[in-house]
Amino acid sequence: MITKLITCKGMSRKDGAMLKLLIITPDASGFADFARELTETGRLEIFWAETGAQALAMLAGAPVDLAVADESLGDMTGLAFAEKLVSLNPMINCALVSSRPADEFHEISEGLGILAQLTPNPDPKQAIDLIRHLENIFSLSSNIKDR
Repeated sequence: MITKLITCKGMSRKDGAMLKLLIITPDASGFADFARELTETGRLEIFWAETGAQALAMLAGAPVDLAVADESLGDMTGLAFAEKLVSLNPMINCALVSSRPADEFHEISEGLGILAQLTPNPDPKQAIDLIRHLENIFSLSSNIKDR
């Protein structure tokens, strides 16, 4: 189940559509500062799911621009979620929380198209950096389509 939806004003994709973000975590309090920053920085919709299975079921019917998965989702790891997400819809951007060192994380997630590694209890700066990175991707893909 989606536990809540937050809508913000100001941020959108180049095509004018609102950015849609799904945060998957059994403990939303670990993402409180991260989500608060997102709500203050722009126009986006934030959806929440508590497990990987809930998130995958939701994404099968309603894709988002970015899925952010916690390190452990109760029913699977964040990494296992990313593997399943690639099979379901490889066009959904994904960021994962991981306490592993960056080199080790890169090695185990290689080939999954992970947009970013976030620290446990991601902070507001990581929220800003992640959304900027996502906006750059949309800007680049929009420029390719315009040619």
